[in-house]
Amino acid sequence: MENYDLQSVELIQALKRETDTPEVLAKLSQLEDILASYQFEQALSLLREWTE
Repeated sequence: MENYDLQSVELIQALKRETDTPEVLAKLSQLEDILASYQFEQALSLLREWTE
């Protein structure tokens, strides 16, 4: 696993520990799954959708 891959996983896991909101946890899990399959464009689209 590349260093940036590990960093993104660690950041998502840290965010999961900081929240107990089911909707946020679900979105973070979805993002984690997308990144694990190297679908970076889909991850970017998901992040853009969240911030709109």
